[in-house]
Amino acid sequence: MVNFMKRVKNLIMFSKCRWFLERTVGSWLRDVVLAAPAASRLIFHSVSLNSKPTKVFVMTLFASLHLQATSLDTVSTLSSKGRYSDALKVLEKLKESKKIETDLYHLTKARVYFSWDKLEDAVSEYSKVPKKSDLWSLSLEERAQSYGRLKEYDKAVSDLVSVEAPLFNTTRSPEFYFVKGVTHLKTCNFEKVAESLTDFQIAMDPQIKSLEKIAKGELGAEAMDALKALAKSEDPSITNYIKVANLLPTRLHRDQTLMKSLKSSPENVQNKSVVERLKVLATRSLKEISRTIDKMQAVKADLRQKLAYLEKAEEEGKDREVVGRIEASKDQLQFPHDGSYWIDEIGYFKTKMEGCPKEWKL
Repeated sequence: MVNFMKRVKNLIMFSKCRWFLERTVGSWLRDVVLAAPAASRLIFHSVSLNSKPTKVFVMTLFASLHLQATSLDTVSTLSSKGRYSDALKVLEKLKESKKIETDLYHLTKARVYFSWDKLEDAVSEYSKVPKKSDLWSLSLEERAQSYGRLKEYDKAVSDLVSVEAPLFNTTRSPEFYFVKGVTHLKTCNFEKVAESLTDFQIAMDPQIKSLEKIAKGELGAEAMDALKALAKSEDPSITNYIKVANLLPTRLHRDQTLMKSLKSSPENVQNKSVVERLKVLATRSLKEISRTIDKMQAVKADLRQKLAYLEKAEEEGKDREVVGRIEASKDQLQFPHDGSYWIDEIGYFKTKMEGCPKEWKL
């Protein structure tokens, strides 16, 4: 009886301590752990709490917060707050603990550098994503944006040409069309800008319709087939649903929560946890498309304005700049790109094109 009452007393003390910590110092401790995990351990040792269950809770709290601090979401959060060095430290911890795949590590690191405006470093990291990765085309898209920010438009266009290969017809992100539009806008290739606007609408219309249904919990035949293939696969990848990838949430095979639910019930891919997670992912993808639609509207408005200026410049006979150059070494051959693709050419295009009139400052 005495032991029972002692356990009850300890439980009450534990609950009080938990309430106190969560209400008073929980958020502060979380910030400390995110900023400096080593410092948080020193703070823990300086805390004087005699109750054993209280100590257990504090240790549990720090363990859970430290786990949050080493998550990929934390990298994104820190980067969005301008804490780029901290974001990279967390990313390195993920790599050291082997909790992140190599391709995703380089892509994430590149994104941190891009947000930090360290564009050369971003380009370097994007270039380390291997061709065999399903993230490779995405790395080319984002590397093109980095090149654009560096005003190396010929390299940006070269990457965009690679991503336009039929191989990536179902995996291009909405952002690709925006990057293409802006890049060609900066070089006054307005026909390509108009092409990006048209292609964006053609690509997004069926995708939006499909995602809206999934966001409501309605799974069509394409989604069901994809889920069944992923559930049965020993090594789930985008190849399990590549033909309909554009009709589903972005790279859903990389979502650990979804995959865990699928693997727990492979014979019932329409179980509640799977459907609910798909709704979340579909909503997230729709928000990404919505943001890109707003950007494309800005591209369209800018196109109308600059088109009039270009027509006037051509009437006045103003020269246009030459963007990029193509040089081949003695052991290389040059082939003009006619719209057809060879698999070994993707990722190795070089571009030379007309740019804006020399007087323009874009």
